[in-house]
Amino acid sequence: MKKRMIAIALALLFALLCFGCDKNEQSETKDPVTPPGTAPVTGTDSKSDPQGVNNTKAVENVLFIYMCGSDLETRLGLGGKSIDEMLSVNAGDKLTIVIETGGAKKWRSHDIRSDKLQRWEISSGKLKLLETLDDRSMGEQQTLTAFLSWGNQKYKSARRSLVLWNHGGGCMGGVCSDENHVGDSLRIDEVKGALESAKPQSKYEIIGFDACLMASIETAAEVKDYAQFMAASEESEPGGGWDYKAFIQALANEPLKNVGKTICDSFMEKSKANGKGNKATMSVFDLSKTDELIREFGAFAESLNSALEQGGKEKIAKAASASEKFGDDNTNLVDLGDFVSKADFYDSAKMNELLGQFVAHTVSSGRSNKGVSLYFPVKPDSKAIDRYGSISISSEYTSFIRSYLNG
Repeated sequence: MKKRMIAIALALLFALLCFGCDKNEQSETKDPVTPPGTAPVTGTDSKSDPQGVNNTKAVENVLFIYMCGSDLETRLGLGGKSIDEMLSVNAGDKLTIVIETGGAKKWRSHDIRSDKLQRWEISSGKLKLLETLDDRSMGEQQTLTAFLSWGNQKYKSARRSLVLWNHGGGCMGGVCSDENHVGDSLRIDEVKGALESAKPQSKYEIIGFDACLMASIETAAEVKDYAQFMAASEESEPGGGWDYKAFIQALANEPLKNVGKTICDSFMEKSKANGKGNKATMSVFDLSKTDELIREFGAFAESLNSALEQGGKEKIAKAASASEKFGDDNTNLVDLGDFVSKADFYDSAKMNELLGQFVAHTVSSGRSNKGVSLYFPVKPDSKAIDRYGSISISSEYTSFIRSYLNG
């Protein structure tokens, strides 16, 4: 009995001495190799502070970047290269950059982990780890919501912007494909849901999509209530994406009206420098003009229905096929302005006027696109219409597409 009591006592003592120890955690907390320009890792313990908001910061201007690395990082290290561009600018206290990383099977720089989500801060040209979280699909609405909610609570600033960095599949394919979770992507209605749930302090100045094919009227309609401007490309982006050095310098030092032009011009210059300028496009939308444009689009949709009822399907198909198209044959994205101008059954004067107000800046290399795309089934896909109904900007247009496909 006495031996048994002693054994129990020793077991309790051992448990107390070892309480909280974890072999994996110990091996992971060794001093990391710190890349040049990177501050040592001094992250928040996400277990003791799960929301990471105990130390609320008042900053002048904050840029949030939701960086889902995917194969762009795994194969080419492009996420890390974008971070390098950010680190090349010392904006002082004029701009704080906050990044959430994840979604790649292998991160190639900055000691970023591929088996976890991590939150980082760039301030005064230095990268600092804030916290490490359990892995979760970056293609889930809840993951984006958590990042935005955390950022809204932690950083108090009247000026804030947001960039979603990754692959894009247009208004139908969504954005931020997580290769650690079978390519799970955020649908654009999920992006809207995350923005709504996160309860931002104020509108973002800019919501940007550093991803392919996202400059559609449908995407703009989903984010219009949460930002002043939206930046995105109608076409597939070259792998290098945005020029973050130019963007950050402008965001930190220039009036907001100049930032959008800088995004467009610097993106085109970077694309040309990489030999990819022939197809590159970039646009910035004034989201305050979205509702008026959508109302006029409803009138255009009515004209499509009328033309279809009068046997004009071939005429409609010809106008769409002759319009500028983006991505591959399966994206079914056409330039809205070009399509409208080729639809001779509709007076396009009002639409063109509104497009000129909505598209604040746009660049391309000699193409006839006007800066904003529209989903149109050039390559018919009857199954897609059910998905499109959840993001359609006009019931008249949804009705038209159903009739067009069924006919």
